Amino acid sequence: MLATTLASLNGLPSFLAYFALAIVLVLIFVRIYTWMTPHAELALIRANNSSAALAFGGSIIGFALPLSSAITNSQSLLDCADPHLCCVAHNA
Repeated sequence: MLATTLASLNGLPSFLAYFALAIVLVLIFVRIYTWMTPHAELALIRANNSSAALAFGGSIIGFALPLSSAITNSQSLLDCADPHLCCVAHNA
């Protein structure tokens, strides 16, 4: 049982690195998205505007789905981050 637990924990550092990278990339995306849109998205969401919440949530999902695919198919952290940094720069 100890061997199984240790084998499971071998992938933990890589998981945490990719998880942290994903969080950082999503936060960068959210910051740029809220900065670039002409509407105050977060203020509209706080005012219970459901269409603003759906648009904001949809944009996050639209960024997160390719990010998950990049994490799944990447060989390294830089390989994972590079296409998304290019997408963020292209959309800006």
